[in-house]
Amino acid sequence: MYYTPGIDMSVDDVSDSVHFFILLDTSASMSGQPIQQLNDGMFDLLNEICYYAEKREVNPLMHILSFGSEIRWLYGTTATHGVSASQIAWHDLPTVSGTNTSAALEAVLEGLSIQHLGHHSYPPIIVLISDGRSDDPPGTLSAIRELESHPLTTIRVAVGPKGCNTEELEAFATMGTVCFEDVLGNLSDTRYTKLLFPIERTAVLAELISTLAITS
Repeated sequence: MYYTPGIDMSVDDVSDSVHFFILLDTSASMSGQPIQQLNDGMFDLLNEICYYAEKREVNPLMHILSFGSEIRWLYGTTATHGVSASQIAWHDLPTVSGTNTSAALEAVLEGLSIQHLGHHSYPPIIVLISDGRSDDPPGTLSAIRELESHPLTTIRVAVGPKGCNTEELEAFATMGTVCFEDVLGNLSDTRYTKLLFPIERTAVLAELISTLAITS
């Protein structure tokens, strides 16, 4: 399958930037297969973003944080500088205690402004990879509502492991047009639905997220 957001993001300036805000849940509940899938998926995601950026002549700027009980910026920050995807060498993340999802979302909010993102950049892509089990569900939903009401348009993609709390992830994800393929690779169905995907398909999702941002 593949999907597009239904937003016109055609390239009109090779200096345009695509900002990716990647929020990675490294809480203890992500231990085992979920955290391994997260790490494998990030490796694929960065490679695909580099491929599409070169093809479309755009500049992908990464703002990547992990969160447990505390927020840790891995690459770039929200309000200042992003890091080019080509400059990132991914290293696997371990799990930690706590799940402060609301703080991670609030950290991204600080950087969502024309002042910081520029007047010619594409809509920022915010990707949340999590099991949706935050320590403060009301606080997380409040932060999501702040994102929804923000004047700057964003595209939000949620990715969760098997058994995740879909209520929290669906609340985060925006709507998009999802095109499904049959076993022969032919388009069989198109739906306008939440951009929420299982973590086991993160390797495939890597190409799809890149296409979302840098489609012609």
